[in-house]
Amino acid sequence: MRIVAIAKSLSSTPSYLDVGCGYGDFLEKIREFIPTASGIEKDGNIFYIFQKEKPDYIHIGDIENFVGQF
Repeated sequence: MRIVAIAKSLSSTPSYLDVGCGYGDFLEKIREFIPTASGIEKDGNIFYIFQKEKPDYIHIGDIENFVGQF
């Protein structure tokens, strides 16, 4: 709730980017309040290891590949 409150105090249409989001458990909670929140995870194997489907709001790759996209 603290992160959401800070984001909403800075903008009426806040955004959130979780770098190193893993398989997105924390990001999923943020998306309840900021639906446009997205994440970047360097290693896509984490989804295979935990046998989880990768949500479309999580992007796989090095952060350098996403500069200017979020």
